[in-house]
Amino acid sequence: MLRSRIGIERMLNIIKITYSAMKLLPYLEKDFSEYQTESVQDFRWYLSKRIREQLIIQRFVTFLENEIKSSSIRQLLQQKALSFFSHTQNL
Repeated sequence: MLRSRIGIERMLNIIKITYSAMKLLPYLEKDFSEYQTESVQDFRWYLSKRIREQLIIQRFVTFLENEIKSSSIRQLLQQKALSFFSHTQNL
């Protein structure tokens, strides 16, 4: 909670800075140039949607990488276990 005058002023300054950044970004980056005439709210919604999509893709890739590593380790352990048991049976 904001209880002091200075805290409220800082919060308002942060809000103003983010609004200004959202308004200027379509003019600074060519990737976002189609949003120059859109409202800040629409642009913010678009950005948040793209961030969510990127997070989902990144989590999926990380999951796949972990599954590949897990299956590789599992296969290695199975091979070692089989070779150990076949070696002990030969003795």
